Amino acid sequence: MILLNVDKKHIMNYLYEKHFLQRDSELDTLLNNICVHFRIGKKQLKGKSRVRSLAYPRQLLMFIAVVVLKKKSTEVAKYLNRDHTTILHGVKNMKKLLLTDIDFFNDVKPIFYLYNLQIQRNANDNGEQVNVSRM
Repeated sequence: MILLNVDKKHIMNYLYEKHFLQRDSELDTLLNNICVHFRIGKKQLKGKSRVRSLAYPRQLLMFIAVVVLKKKSTEVAKYLNRDHTTILHGVKNMKKLLLTDIDFFNDVKPIFYLYNLQIQRNANDNGEQVNVSRM
């Protein structure tokens, strides 16, 4: 029997280099930015906890990935180990939260600026809505 002294990180890097596995650098970058902004760990954000302090950042990731980065809900679901309907629900909840909670809206503006995006709350005949546009 031959034992190799190789850690998981080296094996994963090898698999990525040989294109057996693919990284999604946009989602990885987004995950990192949200974790830094909210001061939470990556495992916590990708975990199953429903605590509000983790659910809101997770749903914000879902919102930005689907609405801004134009990722498919199934792709984001696979990345977060969730069902695609959970992603759609998170996007819907985040739109509502951004409209109703001005403090949260102001708190997350810097994340959008990292992507050279401007986020605005607009009122029109159809009610209020959230608009995200390039700066």
